[in-house]
Amino acid sequence: MHSIHGHENDALIIGRFQPLHNGHLEVIRKVSAECDHVIIGIGSAQSSHTSENPFTAGERYLMMSETLKDEGIDNAMIVPVEDLNRYSVWVSHVESICPPFSIIYSNNLGTRRLFTEAGYEVRHAPLYNRRDHSGTEVRRRMANGGDWRSLVPEPVAKVIDAIDGVGRIRSMGDFDGGIFRLFIELVDVCLMNIARLKSQPFLRFWRTILAGFLKMPVIIIGGEGVDVSLQLLLAPFMWLASRKGGRCDEDACQDGGRKYAAHHLT
Repeated sequence: MHSIHGHENDALIIGRFQPLHNGHLEVIRKVSAECDHVIIGIGSAQSSHTSENPFTAGERYLMMSETLKDEGIDNAMIVPVEDLNRYSVWVSHVESICPPFSIIYSNNLGTRRLFTEAGYEVRHAPLYNRRDHSGTEVRRRMANGGDWRSLVPEPVAKVIDAIDGVGRIRSMGDFDGGIFRLFIELVDVCLMNIARLKSQPFLRFWRTILAGFLKMPVIIIGGEGVDVSLQLLLAPFMWLASRKGGRCDEDACQDGGRKYAAHHLT
């Protein structure tokens, strides 16, 4: 068992905290009560300004420090941890930038395995209403104009307001719909080529399903330019799919792609 004298009851928690939410806070409360010291690693510290990682390490550090202060938790330390995509040296990487610890709280199977093999005591982090208490849900509500404030500590909401975090997320392009549509369009092209060699009934069936997907409500974030450029990116695939279906020529399909963008994504 990996244990450092004087730090036998010191623990590590690693999360992206994009953003810090009430579920995270419950874990930190529990761990800080059970352990002498808690090291809170802000994971993916190098990432920011994307739909999945919208906040910088500094902004997440501020959210965490203000929340800890508000909670009166004084036995916690915050350490930014950049990703290292070499799992064999991941534990050494964390050890090199964090104060000593002997316990790690994590529910991630990969993290648990790596630290177990390194001799650390690995404990499960408690789960609190995972449906609502997740960074994905908080960001989704920000994108949709939903009630995200009830899911985060008040100091976190203040930081997000101060940096216009909601505006940042909404300016990053289509949060869910654009990627989903891109995937559907690409799959359509692949199946189009398969179906034309197999059976026309199968082709018609798939395109009917696709049409239903494209009529689903789409979460739109950002201005007209972002959304139109996304669909213009899809225009060549739309043209290819149409060409394979033998319905129109290249110019007509490219024009159709632009009209599709203007109609659906503005």
